[in-house]
Amino acid sequence: MPLLVQISTDLYAAITEADLTDWAGMYLGVKHDYKAGEAVTLSTLLSPLPNSKNKVIVTPGSPSPWRVIMIGEKPGDLIQSSILENLNDPCEIKDPSWIKPGISAWDHWWSGEVKMDMETIFKYIDLAADMGWEYMIIDWHWYGDPIDFSNGEVGKKGLDITKPAPQLDMPKILDYAKGKKVDLLLWIFWGTYGQSTGRGFCTV
Repeated sequence: MPLLVQISTDLYAAITEADLTDWAGMYLGVKHDYKAGEAVTLSTLLSPLPNSKNKVIVTPGSPSPWRVIMIGEKPGDLIQSSILENLNDPCEIKDPSWIKPGISAWDHWWSGEVKMDMETIFKYIDLAADMGWEYMIIDWHWYGDPIDFSNGEVGKKGLDITKPAPQLDMPKILDYAKGKKVDLLLWIFWGTYGQSTGRGFCTV
């Protein structure tokens, strides 16, 4: 989510969701034998709970999230809409001024070609600095490999987000980024966050 579709030259639609708290996120799929040029029929899929076949565990009266279809004459109409903000609860952070939006450099981890080492991280910090971007994301593997789908498990046990991978010198990385005036974002798998802190799910 969201899925943006151009229906005609002056009609766009987006499918998304709001107020997704303690509930399964929704995915969209198409039939496997779809052929180009055919009309597309979407099906909804709900994400299961980790290590479980269940989708949602609720008690009577539990609120469900909103599934939203937005329609506009151009994509900008959808961005300007306040419907998603209105469907979500107000921010519970009393002073959110420390949250600053911005553009981030982000290695293409999905390609399998990017290494988690000092040289690569410095390269992407340099990219953010050269482009005038505010952030650089240090993605998975910075504290080990958190994803392991073997034996039906979602995350590996024993990883600690307070201990970076041995090949990384985190103080040196932070100093380098500070010198380049680039802030760093660390990707953390929610399951590992719970293991490291004892606080269960990561809600950030």
